[in-house]
Amino acid sequence: MLAIERRNAIISRLNMDGKVIVTDLAKEFDVTEETIRRDLEKLESDGIAKKTYGGAVANKSLNVELPSSVRKRTNVELKQKMADKVSALVNDGDYIMVDASSTALFAVRCMKSKHNITLITPSIELLLDLNDKEDWNVFSTGGMLKHGGLSLVGNTAEKTVSGFHVDVAI
Repeated sequence: MLAIERRNAIISRLNMDGKVIVTDLAKEFDVTEETIRRDLEKLESDGIAKKTYGGAVANKSLNVELPSSVRKRTNVELKQKMADKVSALVNDGDYIMVDASSTALFAVRCMKSKHNITLITPSIELLLDLNDKEDWNVFSTGGMLKHGGLSLVGNTAEKTVSGFHVDVAI
């Protein structure tokens, strides 16, 4: 198992149970406790966990939004399942409004085979990701950069969004 796969599994456990124990994880993944401690240090530096004696607890601070790079690596399997279902709801020619969440990013990537889509988004990452979709009309909401979130927010974004009527919102 790759380190990133192990860390994603630890993140899932933190999300479900709220805590993890070093010795339990070392046995489960058949690695040393030191390897798990390094994984937990990385998760702590990413803002996902708070290390404690013998383990870690989930960082559930409501005031801290995880960076987009971290959110994209969390709960990947579940996000892909949701993306498949969401993509089935979008038809060729639809107007869709898409937020800057990592789950929405998975959904849009899943629907790239659709044609003549008009997409409105505050997501900088989606704007870059859809640069090659020549038969799509992709609109940015504009606005102020939300640091760490790769999204545009504020009054300008709100005004832009209010000018569209869409078939699907993600």
